[in-house]
Amino acid sequence: MSLDTDSARNAIAAQGWSRRRCSDGLTRTKLPPGAASAFLLNAASEEAKAAIHAMQSLLADAQVAVLKSQLGFSSPLPTTNISPNESPTLDLSMGASRRLVG
Repeated sequence: MSLDTDSARNAIAAQGWSRRRCSDGLTRTKLPPGAASAFLLNAASEEAKAAIHAMQSLLADAQVAVLKSQLGFSSPLPTTNISPNESPTLDLSMGASRRLVG
């Protein structure tokens, strides 16, 4: 639902949803349960995709660093506290930033 103002207004009118101006001067619409659920599921999906991408990037960097050290190259990549025998986990608890927990 990342719409600009005009697109949002047109989409709301097309759905027949009511709008109301709030005391702060903004106009808002209360989404029906189905639309609200779809919005929340989409937002959660995007967060999960971002977390997976971050994890893949961190793991790839760690694998490159390990391979470079095994081959005798000095690695300009930042090192992590993950040993090759550990399985890192990603802390996705509410309010936590994305970080590896070893």
